[in-house]
Amino acid sequence: GGSDTTKDNTSSVPNEVTSAFATVAPDSALKSDAALNKFLASAKDSGYNTAVFTLKNTTGELLYKSSLKAVKDNTDVNKGSLTAAQIVKACKTAGITPVAAITTLYDRKTPYLFDNAGYIISDGNWSWLDAAADNGGKPWLNPYKKVACDYLIALQNELVSKGFDTI
Repeated sequence: GGSDTTKDNTSSVPNEVTSAFATVAPDSALKSDAALNKFLASAKDSGYNTAVFTLKNTTGELLYKSSLKAVKDNTDVNKGSLTAAQIVKACKTAGITPVAAITTLYDRKTPYLFDNAGYIISDGNWSWLDAAADNGGKPWLNPYKKVACDYLIALQNELVSKGFDTI
């Protein structure tokens, strides 16, 4: 009598590959539960299985209702009506995979939200803009500043903790 040495090889079998058919949600889809559900139903009817939501735009506004201490009560930045958890739940109910998109460095508000989060001119008194202010120049977040990185990491952590698997 020998012992059975066969192994279960199911762990080496690759997962089934599925395709993502994605659509980008208009910002208006995040204005209310009704608007979100209408968008998701339309996306599903059109054959999409994934929806990309801009949750931090180039102005630095959050288009979801964040509970981060740094922005929770700041209505100039925290513009959302729906929480990230509400967005994820509605998507999963509709059979749509939610994807979060956040603008990181191109950001007109966050450099002013946190001291020294943006690029500062060498004399330390002026924020750097990508063009003259009268030509529409805008500040950018500085990826070498800890406060800027910490904020972006906190946003991503919040979104992941609420159910977004892809950012």
